Amino acid sequence: MPVLVFAGMIFYLSSQSLDFITEDPFPHWDKVVHATEFGLFCFLNLRALRGTFPKAAMPAIAAWAILIAVSYGASDEFHQAFVPGRESDLLDLLADAGGAFLASTLWFYRSLRRPS
Repeated sequence: MPVLVFAGMIFYLSSQSLDFITEDPFPHWDKVVHATEFGLFCFLNLRALRGTFPKAAMPAIAAWAILIAVSYGASDEFHQAFVPGRESDLLDLLADAGGAFLASTLWFYRSLRRPS
């Protein structure tokens, strides 16, 4: 359920015009936001997949979580192309993928250190 709520929140926020932001708080702040947002989304996917498929191999869980997050990021960028005041950006998608990959990698290595 948290995955669906978070996906809905991403969709809602990307449906909003950003005309109220007149200046970036720091350089490339939007890439940091994308990476953080999709890192968290990937983490929620990791939890959901691990709970649904407890016997699945951890690398497979990690790969699927990244694939889901990046696919949703691509659909989000496509969606933003039709929202006034927003634009679709390949660099945003790369930031989404980077955040998902980082979250998945940290989760994977942390789970290796944890006794089963």
